[in-house]
Amino acid sequence: MLLNVIRGAAIAAALGLISTAGAGATLRAVSVHPLGAPLAAHKSLTGLTARIVLSSNARLQANSCPSSQYSTCVTTQKGNPATVTWTLYLCSSSGSCYQSPTAIWSSTAYKNAKKGPKPTKKIASAFDPNPGNPSVETISTTSGKASKVNGYVVAFQGCAGSSSSAPCSGGTIGVTIEAK
Repeated sequence: MLLNVIRGAAIAAALGLISTAGAGATLRAVSVHPLGAPLAAHKSLTGLTARIVLSSNARLQANSCPSSQYSTCVTTQKGNPATVTWTLYLCSSSGSCYQSPTAIWSSTAYKNAKKGPKPTKKIASAFDPNPGNPSVETISTTSGKASKVNGYVVAFQGCAGSSSSAPCSGGTIGVTIEAK
């Protein structure tokens, strides 16, 4: 089952999360990986499917952020990281969803190169708490040099447990580095 990228109130209505969203929260389901293709949600042995919702984004990038490629986009600079808050929900085949009691988060950073994504050490991503749900992802850079818009991408995943049958979902974040 492929998830669709849905914005704002549409995701809140689709997931039944309207009562759990804080005032002004931006809810967005995520469903893409570093190459921009849809990411299938992992259905567990219990029949639950995981969905990740963006509940806040401290420094949303104002530039281009195509939803077909990225879950969200941020701008960061050396010494001034960007933060994004993610929440993992578990959904049954009937469509009812609830917040997972915990989630284990992981991520990898890539440079968007002409010949495809290449791992990079110029971008770092960390989750706090991890495990935890919701969790704040901090995206930082060691570079003081500006990049092109979405010159980097962070692929991330949240899982409702550590077993191989735990439901997981993930997405990508377009990252632009501003010169210091």
